[in-house]
Amino acid sequence: MELTPLKHSIPNEGLDRYTVKNNGTSDNLNEKNALPADLKNGTLQLSETKKRMSEDKESSKLPFSMLSTRNKYVLLLCCSAQMFSALAFAIIAPFYPHEAEKKGLTSTQIGMVFSVFELVNVLMSPVIGNYLTRIGARFVFISGVFLAGATTIIFGVLGQCPYGTSFFVMSLIVRALIALGFCAFSVANFAIVSSEFPSDAATVFGVLETMQGVGMLSGPLFGSFLYELGGFGTPFYSLGGLVLVCDVLIFFFLPETAEPKQDYSISVLTVSKFPLVILSMFNIIAVSLGIGFVDATMSLRLQDKFGLNVALIGLIYAISPAIYGLSMPVWGFLVDRVNIKYPLVTIGLMGCIIGFLVKAPCPWPAILPVELWTIIVGSIVHGLSMGPLSIGSTKCLITAILEKGYSDNFETFSIVSGLFCFSLSLGAFIGPLIGGFLIEHLGFPVSCSIIGLIHIPNLILSAGYFTHRHRAEKTSWETITRLTN
Repeated sequence: MELTPLKHSIPNEGLDRYTVKNNGTSDNLNEKNALPADLKNGTLQLSETKKRMSEDKESSKLPFSMLSTRNKYVLLLCCSAQMFSALAFAIIAPFYPHEAEKKGLTSTQIGMVFSVFELVNVLMSPVIGNYLTRIGARFVFISGVFLAGATTIIFGVLGQCPYGTSFFVMSLIVRALIALGFCAFSVANFAIVSSEFPSDAATVFGVLETMQGVGMLSGPLFGSFLYELGGFGTPFYSLGGLVLVCDVLIFFFLPETAEPKQDYSISVLTVSKFPLVILSMFNIIAVSLGIGFVDATMSLRLQDKFGLNVALIGLIYAISPAIYGLSMPVWGFLVDRVNIKYPLVTIGLMGCIIGFLVKAPCPWPAILPVELWTIIVGSIVHGLSMGPLSIGSTKCLITAILEKGYSDNFETFSIVSGLFCFSLSLGAFIGPLIGGFLIEHLGFPVSCSIIGLIHIPNLILSAGYFTHRHRAEKTSWETITRLTN
């Protein structure tokens, strides 16, 4: 029996593919040495080998000093856009709920304003990802950044809206337009950098997430400072202007992306049926659901329970994003160099559960006191857990698609980017929506515990499925070793 490597192989995963050429020997194999089903069908995934790891390290473009001028421009501009847009997105968290209450909005309506951003992303991310190569990634990227910056400035005018329904409706509309711009550039951004750095996809993704974390960290701080300095409109005018300046730089300096004509053999609907894709999407949803819940609910808790001012609220908000963003390159590097994505996902889910249970301890039973220090400790644990869960799940998403035989080209990474942004946005949409509802009826401690316990089904499914895959890969490797010796 002769094993011939296929032309395509999966980068960074050490999973080579093989076709089986039957020379008449397979019929004589006894039942004990019978080939597994995957090999009978013509493909077999092998576990990671030293040879493959060496090839991946040699093909790596990082560190930064080794990048070409083109790669440096792409990375710097994409990171800048990610940071400034995340910063503009996050500025409303410390002060908008308080302003909205003064305008007559309920907690549920405030949650809807936060959630509409993610609803637009949920609806549009798969569409943009599916058609990105048709439209052009550079055009989508530049247009999205422009729309996000311009509408952020417009949001600042809403402070002049009348009390009640008018303020609520206009907040929804303008927030939805900001979301459309953010969605367009985010999908294009992840696709561009993944295509430019295919051998370091997780590492570069970690760098982008760090920039987003810096933006999410700086947003509440800048937002609260500028709000105290000049009122409701000042944060939006300032940061929306920064986004537009960044867009001008992108327009003149971002190189054209290499987008060869494709036969469009891959689609969102096709890959979304793969088991590992589904599981990875649920885990990414869990990450953003927790973030969305905290963004929409914690500021009122800190203000009402502990009497903190907007500046201190912004500082506490910054804890989780800071830890998350700063740790992402480390997790990305580890996932690209060592095959530990499954343990990272499992550890991340466990950490998220603990973080939420500590952040606002449930009064039944009252094991921990409801104090400011529990919120801070819970935020630290949550921030440490989001990184491995996000990076590990994203790497699983890429693996699930590439191991089905799809090439690691721009079209594939566009689909991956669309699925990632869809999952991230769906969780961030659900988080504020159910958060506002739970806060109104159950209070913050019980609501926080419920959000933490939501992660338990993900943990059980992930641990079970990853164990099954590990055993299957080990069995396949042992079979190949036995047949080739």
